Amino acid sequence: MDRSLLQRLWDAVKPPPSVREGWKPTPRQKRILIATGCALVAAIVATGVWSYIASAPDRAKVQFDWGIQEMGAGANRDAVASFDRSISIWPHNPAAFYNRGVAHHLLGEADAAIADLSRAIEENPRYGQAYTERGRIFEERSDPARAMQDLSHSVDLEPSANDYFQLGQGYVVAGQLQKAVEEFDLAIREQPDAPYIYRARGEAKRRLGDLAGYQADRDLSVKLETGGFPRAWVDVPLPGGPPAETGPPATAVRSNSHGAPAPSHPEAPPSR
Repeated sequence: MDRSLLQRLWDAVKPPPSVREGWKPTPRQKRILIATGCALVAAIVATGVWSYIASAPDRAKVQFDWGIQEMGAGANRDAVASFDRSISIWPHNPAAFYNRGVAHHLLGEADAAIADLSRAIEENPRYGQAYTERGRIFEERSDPARAMQDLSHSVDLEPSANDYFQLGQGYVVAGQLQKAVEEFDLAIREQPDAPYIYRARGEAKRRLGDLAGYQADRDLSVKLETGGFPRAWVDVPLPGGPPAETGPPATAVRSNSHGAPAPSHPEAPPSR
């Protein structure tokens, strides 16, 4: 409170200099004393409340960081609980919703995952990684139209090798193999040392009847995986064929604030 204001209040209520004992305030002085006391108490309470509210993002980050660590340890159910607490403290962090959505996805809870990823996008409409993850869930649900919409949006916002790869996979599911090859081309341009992209592109070319292209991609994939040493080749079909792994290898969990996108892994908030 302003010092001059306090001085004026004291000047209004203090007893005359000649009075030393037995002073009794006048009714006006009583009213001023009571009002001043109430104002001081209100100011102290308001300061405490404001400090508590202002600290919400920091308190929420403690729970958020716990959730990231728990996901890294594979404790996804515990991670969901930590993100719950983080969101209850500060419900405006898109990364908390994104990571809780990823944890739900890993637990097989697709509806909860979609709800959280949608909320992350609501909080930050330019959150490309949230579109990618939601698109992958739609892809898994055999909903190619919605998958393609999300994956295309992600590529527009934050183009990366993984985003192009996921979009290519979406085109495969939709039966648009030539477009899939084009997206795999872009993914390879971004990450030319990823054998899984060559495998996916090679299989798409094989389905299009381009056996020479299939053979070339197969050989490149083997070379990248073995460092140039020959080994037996195992065909890896794309979505719609027999189950097989065509996606990127698992990546370590990130707990930094601005990591590069990677599907199904925790991520801290992107810049708005």
